[in-house]
Amino acid sequence: MCRYAAVRHSLNTYDIINCEHKDWFWRMIGHTVAVYRDACTGMLFVYESTSLNKWTGISGVQLTPMRVWLRHYPGKVFVRRMRIVRGYSYWHEMKAAAHIEKFRGVPYPDMKDPKQLQYLANLVIDLPFGMFENEDRHDIIACTPLVVDFWQDAELYVGDEPPSEAQPDDTREGGRFENQLAEGVSLGKEIRLK
Repeated sequence: MCRYAAVRHSLNTYDIINCEHKDWFWRMIGHTVAVYRDACTGMLFVYESTSLNKWTGISGVQLTPMRVWLRHYPGKVFVRRMRIVRGYSYWHEMKAAAHIEKFRGVPYPDMKDPKQLQYLANLVIDLPFGMFENEDRHDIIACTPLVVDFWQDAELYVGDEPPSEAQPDDTREGGRFENQLAEGVSLGKEIRLK
């Protein structure tokens, strides 16, 4: 396990964090977030969509300071650093800021609404022949679809599958997300932060 302080300086916007909750039910579902480094202050944030952030009381798409988020997340946390051969640029920073501005506050799917609950179930269920597929939508968004849309908007992800079909296992080592990255873009091995 690597201490956060030891890798903090090398984390950057678009790095992916995969989580394993301490409770078996939530661990089975999984959780994926993205790192966002503020270009002006250098401060690191977690960019996520969640049903309820228990320490802020907020649901949906949000930015949480990474140190606070790590302290409170109840489980294991792994980071995968993003690499771009052609170089990370100011354009990527602008795309990240615009994406956050557009999505911040968008609700997480309401588990009491049957259609939105079906959207969540479709994320978890993978059946052949296109059964149980989600339409691409931005009025609600879950954790992994947010991260994949974040990458797609910056032209780092070029897969044909819509972000609304992404699930946490896709962004883990060996997941199908890796085979759909833009040329010159890669993800490093998982490093355990917590």
